[in-house]
Amino acid sequence: MIINIEHIAIKVADIPAMAEAFAALQFDCGKVRQYPEVGIDIAFLGYGETKIELLQMTDSASPISHDPYGLHHVALKTKDIEAIFDIVSKNDLFIVDSEIMQGSCSRIFFFRIRTQKEILFECSE
Repeated sequence: MIINIEHIAIKVADIPAMAEAFAALQFDCGKVRQYPEVGIDIAFLGYGETKIELLQMTDSASPISHDPYGLHHVALKTKDIEAIFDIVSKNDLFIVDSEIMQGSCSRIFFFRIRTQKEILFECSE
């Protein structure tokens, strides 16, 4: 059901500065995409199969405005997002943070593991 870790997301104050540092480590740096409707800029960095998503808040009303800087979420890849959503939403081990919605690149939803609520997970299709 889960294929792999899709990406690790980090909330940062300055995407260009972080991208420059990762470029020095031989990561490929994609262009910054702006999402004014949610007050977030996003850039993906890649190294082989590894992807890091940088999130920068651009509006104080952003859904990430109260989240601390640093590790924001771990994204898990699936081919059947409805099946994973069904498992997570019906099992007391999990807390669902969102319904399935369109993300920047695919359909996604967010959830937490009840015993470790501080860690946010994204499931992406």
